[in-house]
Amino acid sequence: MPDRPPRPHAVGLFLAGAAVAAVVMDLSATHRGHHGDSMIPVLASLYGWEPFFWMTDRNGLLLGLLATPVHNPLANLLVQFGLSVFAGVAALGLVARYHNPAAVWPAVGAGAWALLLFAGGEYERFNMLNPCQPYAVSLFLAAAGLLLAGSGRWWGWLAAVALFCGVGWVNLGLGMNLGPWLVARRLLAGVGTAATVRGLLLLTLGTGVGLGLQRLSDHHDTHFGFVVVEKWQEGWAGLAKDVREHYESNLHATAALLVVGLAWRLLPATRTAARPALRDALAALAAFALTFAFVGTTQWAAQNAYSSRYVFPSIFLLNVAACGAALGPPLSRLAGARPRAVAVGAAALLPLMTLAVYGWPSLAAARAAVDESTGRYTADVLEMRCTHISGEYWDVWPAVFHANLARYERGEEGTVWGLAFRAAPTQKKWSAVPPADVRIGWLVREGASGPPGETAPWWLSHYPKHHEARRTPRVVLLVAP
Repeated sequence: MPDRPPRPHAVGLFLAGAAVAAVVMDLSATHRGHHGDSMIPVLASLYGWEPFFWMTDRNGLLLGLLATPVHNPLANLLVQFGLSVFAGVAALGLVARYHNPAAVWPAVGAGAWALLLFAGGEYERFNMLNPCQPYAVSLFLAAAGLLLAGSGRWWGWLAAVALFCGVGWVNLGLGMNLGPWLVARRLLAGVGTAATVRGLLLLTLGTGVGLGLQRLSDHHDTHFGFVVVEKWQEGWAGLAKDVREHYESNLHATAALLVVGLAWRLLPATRTAARPALRDALAALAAFALTFAFVGTTQWAAQNAYSSRYVFPSIFLLNVAACGAALGPPLSRLAGARPRAVAVGAAALLPLMTLAVYGWPSLAAARAAVDESTGRYTADVLEMRCTHISGEYWDVWPAVFHANLARYERGEEGTVWGLAFRAAPTQKKWSAVPPADVRIGWLVREGASGPPGETAPWWLSHYPKHHEARRTPRVVLLVAP
């Protein structure tokens, strides 16, 4: 029997609430967190879009493509960031709906967002929900695809296939989080074989498409495989350390919710409703453990210092399941009797909770935060009339963004180009500037003296005769002889 399709009014209300919550977060001081990586999707959208994150063969730039008509750098950034946050919040609701088609799911989705807001740190929210990370968008596409595939309609299947092709492009690695979850729900939560096979087939299709699309990239830096068995324990220890550093409070809150869910299982009035919710929570916990064990053995995780971001989707899924265990049983009767009230209340809570953390939306606050995180070098770069910027990767791309934002707002023509790691996709454009006109601004880090440095080859190999013409505490100007 096909899964019941989601109630249109409940899904629409939740998505509307997610959209408002995304606007609230987007128009806030959260933009203080921007760094070199977070600027790449915006710069790619504005100056050199490619199918993947610059100089990689993974993390498809879907949001960057959607934002290409937006030429104002600040507006482009806000559009992409807002869409990514929307996808993350909406994914929580869609996953909750996939867990349980009963009317209580909007409250569960809202509870999972509350976990990220109140039991997680700003650093984690910003880095997991901004467009340079593929997790929010890919999980949203996957959850929507699973729901549509279970609708029993032919067009639902076609839409699901298209969405999972997008999943494979946007985030080739989602399978190592979603696959164990689908299998664990079959084994531990009693999910039907047909639904499990359907999900695994779609995930396999998406992964295959993602592997095929890697050929579109000129840069192949994704390494598959495992470290030697002797280093597995070291890998698990490193991953556990990073998970504790970034998600310890979230996992503590999740554990508390699971205890609440267990309490509902012991009470006669809620025992029946608590049983399936607890089984879903057990499945999500098992899936998290399997994903954690797998990631800790991979070469890719080892090369990236066992970053906990690779298990973020599994934490996402665990948050939803834990909220389902804690909120589902006591709300089941109310949701059954007043489904619209639950849907409206959950949709309203999404922006209200976001307001409690980020305050009233303010374009001025967002702009001030962007200036703070990206504008340190702009005054010197513009005053020196730099055509190119070089220096350390984490300094260059925020400076390139902000310098071009300032030029755009002044109505000036031309682009300030970056000469640092990931500059290859725009090389045809920045190398087209006549060498005699090239004015390179080397960004001086605090406590450093200036060039040369680890990114020196990016300008030395193209402009070896450029020499220092002027210096400020923050920028060294290099010009042609």
